[in-house]
Amino acid sequence: MDLNSPNRIRGPLQSRRLPNLPQTRKPPTRRLLQIPRHRQPPPPAQRRPGLHHRRALALLPATIVVPDSTPAFMIAKLRAAGATAVLQQGASWAEADAYLREQVLAGREDAVYVPPFDHADIWEGVGGMVEEIREQLEGGGRTRWFVRLGGGAVLWGYGRVGEGGVGGVRVLAVETRGAESLARSLREGRVVELEKITSFATGLGARRVADRAFEYARRGNVRSVVLEDAEAAMGCWRLADDERMLVEAACGVSVAVCYDGRLRKLVPELTAQSKVVVVVCGGSNISVEMLARYRKEYGYIEKVTTNDETVPSTVSAPDALADGK
Repeated sequence: MDLNSPNRIRGPLQSRRLPNLPQTRKPPTRRLLQIPRHRQPPPPAQRRPGLHHRRALALLPATIVVPDSTPAFMIAKLRAAGATAVLQQGASWAEADAYLREQVLAGREDAVYVPPFDHADIWEGVGGMVEEIREQLEGGGRTRWFVRLGGGAVLWGYGRVGEGGVGGVRVLAVETRGAESLARSLREGRVVELEKITSFATGLGARRVADRAFEYARRGNVRSVVLEDAEAAMGCWRLADDERMLVEAACGVSVAVCYDGRLRKLVPELTAQSKVVVVVCGGSNISVEMLARYRKEYGYIEKVTTNDETVPSTVSAPDALADGK
C-alpha cells in the first residue's frame, strides 16, 4: 500500500502490468507504436495518464484469449472494457496463450502480441512501481516485500530495480498450493512445468514460471512461501472487512501472510522499524457472492485467530459471528 493513500499504488500497478505499459515512450506507447500508423488511434482527449493510456488502448481492436475456466462475468468485464473478441481455449493460461500465438496471430503482420508476464516491457512496467515505492521508503530500516507469484512478472520486475540503493531488502514470493510452479522449481533446481493447475486461485495459474524470475528467486534474498487455497480465500474476506477492498484469491494469498501470526512466523526478525510492502496485484475475478461462498466454505481456517479488537476482521470472523461476539 502507499504510505499516504490506499489507492495510489494500486493505480500504477494495474496500469504497468498487462496491458502494462507506463504512459510515456516506455512499454505501452512503445507497443502501440509497433502498430502500423494508419491503424493507430487518434490522441485521446483525457489528460490524466491512466485514462489517456486506457483510452488509447480502447480505440484499438483487441482479441483476448482466456482459458475455458474463465467465469462468464469475467468475460463480460472484458467485453465491457472494449475487447473486440473474447475467445476461450484450453484448460489453463498456457493453452490459451499457445492458441493465441499459433492460431489467432498466425499470418497477422498487423497485430501486436501483448503477453501477461514473460516480457521485458512488462518487467519494466513493474519496475516503475517499485521505484515509486522505493522513493517513499527512504529513511532506512529493513524492508520486506511480499509478492504473489504467478508467471513471475512482479518478482522479476522487482528484481531488476528493487535492490539498487535499498539495504536489507528481502522478498517473500507467495503461491497457493496447486499453482506453486516457483516452489517446485526451486526444490528441483530447475524450471519445472506443472502438469496442471489445481488451485482455485487461477490468477496464479501459470504452469511454468518465467526463467528470469526463477534465476532471481535462487538468490539469497528471496524466500518461496506456499499457502493453501483456504488461506488465500481468508485473505480476501479479511481485506474486505479491514480495508473495504475486494480482491481475488490470487491477491488474497499475499494478504493472508499478514494475518494471525503468519508474518511473525515467516519473518521472526521483524521489528517496529521494519517496513513491509504487500503487493496486491490484479483482483478482478471476485464478486460479493464469491466472497460469501469463500467465507462459508473456508471459514474453518479462522478457528484460531489473534482476536485483536484493533483489527476489525478478527471480530467479524465467521466463528466470532457464530458465537454472537
